[in-house]
Amino acid sequence: MSSAATAFLPRSSQPATTITTVDLSKPIANMPAPAGASVPVREIDVKLVMVSLQGLVNGSQPRLYLLDNNQPNHATTLLHDYYRQLGVVASEAQVGADYNQLIGTGPSTGLLATFAASISGLVVIPVKITDDDSERFDYRLNAATNAAGVEKLLIVPESMLAQIQAVLPGKPIAYDMRPSGGIPEMLDPAAAEEWSSQKFLPSQSDEAVANLYFDSSNLFVRDYVIAHAIHTSWWPGRLDEVAPHIHDGASVATTFNRLNTALNAVLLSTPPNIPILGSWQSSSPVCPEVCAPDKPHPCPRVCGLGEYSGVMRGSEYGKFTMGMGFDANYSFHSGVRTVDDDVAMRQSRARARPYAPASTDPGTTYVALTMVDSNDTPAYLQYGFQTLQWGDPFRGRVPVSWSMSVSALDLMPALIRHFYETATANDYFFASVSGLGYSYQLQNIDNVDPDGIPAPFCGYGYEAGGALECPYSAASHSQSPVFADNAAKLNVRMHDMDLDATAFYPINGSWTSGANFEHFIAEQILPGLSHMTTMAVGWSSMNGINATNANTLVGATGLHHALTNTNDESIPFIAGLGSFGYHSLPDDDAVNWMVGQIEAQRLANQHFIHAPGISWKYGPRRFYEVVQKLRARSDKYVFVTLDELDARWRQSTNPNYIPNRDPWGYSATPQWCSRPGSMLVRGDVNGDGKDDSICHDTAGYWSTRGTNLTGTELSSLTGWCLGDENRLYAGEWTGDGIVDFMCYRPEDLAWSETGPHPRLLQQSVGVGAYVDRTILKNYVCTDPYVMGDDPYRWLEPARASLNPGQLACYDHWGPNGATELATPESMIDTGFGSTEVWPTTVCGSGRECHLADFSGDHKADLVAFDSTNGSVYVAKSTGNGFLTPVLQTNLPSFCRPGTLPSSNVCETGDIDGDGKDDLVAFLHGTAVDTAAVRVAFANPAGTGFLAPITISTFFCISGQKCRVARLDGNSFADLVAFTNDASALVWASLSHGRSLADHPQLWHSFFCTTGQDCELGDVNADGRADLIAFGHPIVWVSLSTNQNAGDAEPWSNFFCPAGQVCRVGDVDHDGKTDVVAFTHDAGGHVWVGAAGGFSPLGGLPLGPNKFFLDPVHWTSSFCSTTEKCLVGDVTGDGAADVVAIATSPSPTVHVARALH
Repeated sequence: MSSAATAFLPRSSQPATTITTVDLSKPIANMPAPAGASVPVREIDVKLVMVSLQGLVNGSQPRLYLLDNNQPNHATTLLHDYYRQLGVVASEAQVGADYNQLIGTGPSTGLLATFAASISGLVVIPVKITDDDSERFDYRLNAATNAAGVEKLLIVPESMLAQIQAVLPGKPIAYDMRPSGGIPEMLDPAAAEEWSSQKFLPSQSDEAVANLYFDSSNLFVRDYVIAHAIHTSWWPGRLDEVAPHIHDGASVATTFNRLNTALNAVLLSTPPNIPILGSWQSSSPVCPEVCAPDKPHPCPRVCGLGEYSGVMRGSEYGKFTMGMGFDANYSFHSGVRTVDDDVAMRQSRARARPYAPASTDPGTTYVALTMVDSNDTPAYLQYGFQTLQWGDPFRGRVPVSWSMSVSALDLMPALIRHFYETATANDYFFASVSGLGYSYQLQNIDNVDPDGIPAPFCGYGYEAGGALECPYSAASHSQSPVFADNAAKLNVRMHDMDLDATAFYPINGSWTSGANFEHFIAEQILPGLSHMTTMAVGWSSMNGINATNANTLVGATGLHHALTNTNDESIPFIAGLGSFGYHSLPDDDAVNWMVGQIEAQRLANQHFIHAPGISWKYGPRRFYEVVQKLRARSDKYVFVTLDELDARWRQSTNPNYIPNRDPWGYSATPQWCSRPGSMLVRGDVNGDGKDDSICHDTAGYWSTRGTNLTGTELSSLTGWCLGDENRLYAGEWTGDGIVDFMCYRPEDLAWSETGPHPRLLQQSVGVGAYVDRTILKNYVCTDPYVMGDDPYRWLEPARASLNPGQLACYDHWGPNGATELATPESMIDTGFGSTEVWPTTVCGSGRECHLADFSGDHKADLVAFDSTNGSVYVAKSTGNGFLTPVLQTNLPSFCRPGTLPSSNVCETGDIDGDGKDDLVAFLHGTAVDTAAVRVAFANPAGTGFLAPITISTFFCISGQKCRVARLDGNSFADLVAFTNDASALVWASLSHGRSLADHPQLWHSFFCTTGQDCELGDVNADGRADLIAFGHPIVWVSLSTNQNAGDAEPWSNFFCPAGQVCRVGDVDHDGKTDVVAFTHDAGGHVWVGAAGGFSPLGGLPLGPNKFFLDPVHWTSSFCSTTEKCLVGDVTGDGAADVVAIATSPSPTVHVARALH
């Protein structure tokens, strides 16, 4: 890992061990309401203030960490946990997504006041841009960002100025960039850039520049450019941010040209071989055609240069692009250093992996599967790589070579360390495209003189900007100073990261001047790269590349061109879910396409094949499938990493060639836990509450490492994972606070037609002591998704921090792009207690039973409605059983449940808000009076009911689902009717106590359609019952406000599938309604989806109050096929229990108490 002496990008200082974590992944509570003509405060305004504050605070020492999302595979979440494991962070104060906590309510309140010492003053920017735009700012944000970094100013949207001035009295406004603020240069983007460059660029960093648009995607990276005073601009398309701001009679073309000149001047005045941080986004499909000076306004909202033109612009000035967007916390990440960084960044496992036995068969075909693209982008490393590639359990099953950004080592060293620590022997790293970062160094290679590089040689090979003088020229037949500096920096990073290969893109699409290319590589790229043995060329095959020229030697470096193309089956971003996943249906097409590409090369007698898979199209599972299908076609295939492909190709012409498997001489001090087959996991071994690093070496020992580098042997675990058991998981299954271990064989990960495989558990019996291996149970995942002959469902410990030891079946990428949970047995049933018999005869044959608290003692009683005569019986709960049922003699014929047209719907709920549930009878007819609603209110003593009254003459007609719950947050339960048909309307009649509102109101215009189960419950603990629809298996939720319910959202993509009984109740006593599923079969399994938390399987990053956790098995052998399943707090401890009612052969009630 880079030290301060070798850092090429700005790095923060070491973070404080005590930090403040701000959770901005949830909707911000207590947002101020608009006041009169004032500009409304948007969430993006608040987040900008927090990012600005983070940059100011972390610029001196990182102490502020922002959780901008809650996906466990995103670096924001992954590194937040990892820093605790590494000991970088010892403790943290947590601040929630609450406006008052973040901004404050007055002097010396809120987070701003906590860090007021880091703020020298304020820079104010305008908020309202256009009438229909609420998710961005404008070009003045970049000017403010530059001012903030140089002068330590807090960026303040005008919507928040008054409150922030009240919270931070005495902090002056250094710059007011509003149109009325007195800075005339802020009236158009060209003048603003000229002003910003002249005023701030001389004082800013010369190690990077930034190209950031003004929307939410680039918001959370601004902490880094502020912390390190990096000049920030936006290179627009022809009109983008120009036309809306023309003034003083200037033309669009003139203003654009001024802006372009000013931006080029920034590139010209800063050193070569530094990154442009950001993205060259161009989100409109009509760019740049619409964005032209002769086209009328309006042009598309974002019309930047686009990837090709933008990267080319940087390349002209000798600068590489480091893509950013949807990433965060670089001002924190860049400061992290740990004691053994240098040792951690070694490819010891891949280096030690034995090469395949040499073959004398001339038909042997070596294939290197590579991931060339995307990993040059820090943003992708943060939000995509772990999700799409690295976290795939199929990774490591076949050799794959991965590109890795060398410059990201300065930005987020701990994330790179994580990848190295968790790499298998089949994972080989090489430097990502163009070495230091994304650039086009080979774009015009066909125009190069084969005898040399013509002068002037500018940047990475072009005339910069046409009219600008080039400061980076070089004579032909010599390495340009730009490339000499580039090579020197790249060589340092390849040393730091134990790399001996890199990748380049010749992107002109054809191969007509191979000699030019090789001459260019020899003169400009390779000098200074002392240990470069291999270069991967291209991400797909170019015209002109074939078996004769695909592999070649330039100096001492082997060049290996891509020989395959990828198809169009991508891994899409799932709109509304915020997660990535392969399409499930096109897998066969994607796999078969690559199989065909590789097989065609073999049949054409190409036996050394570099086969890239684009990261958006292929991943470890598809690679695994490719390998299996190719092996089925021919036994001549040998799958290798890129370094072995190079070695085998060289040996084909030089049998005496011996590859250097230790190019940097690191074998003398090997990486800890680095031998082939060793496995690294984390868990608390000594019971101190902190995770230790634990290595199991298949050579025969276990060891743990805290702060020491050598580890401590756990002799009782010597040689425990045996033979081919090369899958290891750590978890806390026994409840003693000490980590336990589980070993798998590779084939145990998948479903098998031959039956279940045993799972072997090593249980702790005290600090450092473990019992012998134990076969716990046999498990098998049912209903596998099978492609060809191979299954794709496997079993492993659940990825969320749920109940200890929860095992889950995973279907690798479900039909919605998210991993699904099947229903295997649980390892330990910890949710509900053992089944108890609570004797009572109240729920006899012909009676419908419900649970409700009629006495106000917080214990749910049993009420039975007789389907024959409508009489009512109540059996009061004592918390340990039910008392003798009591017939409610004053309620004859109150409610007659059943399925006949004349049957009623019997419900309960606290209509009058006295703390005791009342009885509600929906007559359920089709006309006035026949569709009336009657209520028997609980009497004040809680010992019975008052005479029934009619509170509505027409509500919830026949065919509709009738429910009772508090919708609007007051103490009165309201009446709800779901049409439950194609119209999916939801009506509410709000209660005023012992009367209803004058007219029912439409609560939702489309929710709980035909075939879905409609329920109500307060899933986010705001005091209002929300709408819940079980779609078998998707669970939809619509959150209630005081007047209606919001948009329907999927809160679980796999819960309570068809055939199961779906119920709701707060089973974990956290104030939020959970969902409960009874399998209602011979196994009698009960599953719980707890409201709140993060669901990595469902991929629903909506905050801790915005989805249900993945299903957890809470008990079994409960509520079988003939029983009725209910949920209610019969014990009165605040957690809902499960109740099973049997009517045959005799009335019986079973209870399993909630243990939470």
